Amino acid sequence: MKKFVLIFISALICGVVFTSCGSNQTEPKDEKAAEWWQPILQKHNMQPVGYNNFDNVFTMGREGNTINNGICTLKVATVLVKLEDIDSYIIIEADTVYHNIAEGVLEMVSGVAKVYKMNSDVLEPSVSHMNVSRIKL
Repeated sequence: MKKFVLIFISALICGVVFTSCGSNQTEPKDEKAAEWWQPILQKHNMQPVGYNNFDNVFTMGREGNTINNGICTLKVATVLVKLEDIDSYIIIEADTVYHNIAEGVLEMVSGVAKVYKMNSDVLEPSVSHMNVSRIKL
């Protein structure tokens, strides 16, 4: 039963990520529009360093953040994805993240995702340690 619930939640999250984040993100949003991610960073004691903010996606590279030909490359990366439909968010930690801005695709090297409830003080994820390598936003 536990395995079924985990598979169901994983499938639900993947479906929501594919549909809730929008597509064809062309430019980062300004910091005033970024308020959704600030409480998340604060909750998890993270400082915004080398970051980009989009509608439902926040990317941060602690050891590098470059954009070349529409591909944002983040080293020692953290990605936040807001899942409005289920009032949750995903934190992805990866060695490297490639964000194809025009196609709305994230590709991760050694990516691990954890899902948290948006309006909760609990630091334990509701789903944790899902290995991820590609997400279509």
